[in-house]
Amino acid sequence: MNLFSIKHKKLLASKFLLLALFFIIGCSPESDEIITPSLEDEQALLSNISLKSNRVVFSSIDAYQKFLEDQDVEQRVNLVNQLNNISSFISLSSLIKADLSLSNGRIAEETLDLEGTIIADLLNEDGIIEIGEYLFKINMSQEQVLALHRDNLEDSYNALLEGDTNNDDILLFSTNDDVLEMISNGETSSGSNARTALFGCGENGADKDIDEDNEYYGSDRRMVCRVEYQKYGIYFSLIAKVKSQKKVAGIWVGAGYEGENQGLDFYVKYKPKCRSEVVKQGTVYEDSGDNNELSKRPYESTRKLHKYHYEAQFSNFYWNQGTRVYTAEDGY
Repeated sequence: MNLFSIKHKKLLASKFLLLALFFIIGCSPESDEIITPSLEDEQALLSNISLKSNRVVFSSIDAYQKFLEDQDVEQRVNLVNQLNNISSFISLSSLIKADLSLSNGRIAEETLDLEGTIIADLLNEDGIIEIGEYLFKINMSQEQVLALHRDNLEDSYNALLEGDTNNDDILLFSTNDDVLEMISNGETSSGSNARTALFGCGENGADKDIDEDNEYYGSDRRMVCRVEYQKYGIYFSLIAKVKSQKKVAGIWVGAGYEGENQGLDFYVKYKPKCRSEVVKQGTVYEDSGDNNELSKRPYESTRKLHKYHYEAQFSNFYWNQGTRVYTAEDGY
């Protein structure tokens, strides 16, 4: 028996089978359908956190809130490292870092304010994240948060992407709203914010405040200082931050080893809406590494603050320099 002829016949048969399958699939009406994000595979990252298409997915609002409020550094580093190693995911954080390093000003100033936040690591390049049953898009320049129920994903994903607030499936909120609480209570827009308060304790949210400045030491050394209350609708935070910089060839860059040893003394008191008051104080001494940035976030949550007072004073031990006291506050 000719073994070559047998192999040749088997090869022809397998090719014919593949061709037949290709013809059947190619002629199927389903092959012409556009694959939408809702139909794509989901990749597990951590407990209750996954990646679907090019966006981070939290299984529920509770899972997202726990992730923020636990402030588990090891868990956050693990998640961000995983996301950075997935080629299909481009975070808003990576775009901000690229824009700042190139000083090209292509990203809106309001979006640059997200630098260093965990929410910037979680949002994709379009500013989208999925939490529970909804996809959310933060539009910083318009101070808007857009929401789309995942049941309407196939019909209206492009509307969310483009920020089309005229689409009936898109829910429109402000970055000043407690968006996740409102969604949980069945509210569908910023206009119903007053009604939302009736379900809680009736406390209003505090206004945003920021105290920032550059303090110079000679003509080529400075400390860039900021204390701020940040409000992004699905993320609220108190932040104190300092960067030591030096001027090289006319450009301000990280101060290198001169900025690695910085200090931050802080005092903060705050009351989240409908929760008890919290008071904290302390000192953070830390080798801030090559990026020469040191920060302290005493509050991160999905819930906005009713009132707050946050003050911080910064030091650079290499330069033997300290700053004035920076304060952000509202309600006290």
